[in-house]
Amino acid sequence: MDKNVDHIPVVSVLMPVFNAEKYLNTAIDSILNQTYPDFELVIINDGSTDQSEQIILSYKDERISYHINPANEGLVNTLNKGIAFCSGKYIARMDADDISLPGRFEKQIRFLEKNPDVVMVGGYMDKINEKGKRKTKYNKAVPNHLIKDRLFFGNYFAHSSMMIRKDILKEFFV
Repeated sequence: MDKNVDHIPVVSVLMPVFNAEKYLNTAIDSILNQTYPDFELVIINDGSTDQSEQIILSYKDERISYHINPANEGLVNTLNKGIAFCSGKYIARMDADDISLPGRFEKQIRFLEKNPDVVMVGGYMDKINEKGKRKTKYNKAVPNHLIKDRLFFGNYFAHSSMMIRKDILKEFFV
């Protein structure tokens, strides 16, 4: 799990983990099996007390960068801390109990590269049960000009579908 210090990946995937042993393998595998290979997976164990650490350490992929919070700091603090560990041009969010489809990074990077004025992309989300069957489909498509106004009333971005330009994130949010 050592990073190649000479290579800066295009995408840093930021995954906080807290007691996620039940779904963690599936979440990590869905990232490692992306069709776009130039990424690092930044995993921050936020004080887990279950088998999460053993699961993470079982992976020997050099794209994984593992960090530990000795005690639980919570999601927001862990994410903010994690941004400093991300070296990619883009930061993709991933939760430890979610699954990314294999072409996610490829599609999102292609879109962001073709649209330099776009800061962030997201996508639809399906809520699934423990057997992988769809329970609910979330597809709140909102035109770009309405996103800013509608964010006052609700979140139209599922965390694990988001990819954002790191320079903008650091400039305005950290």
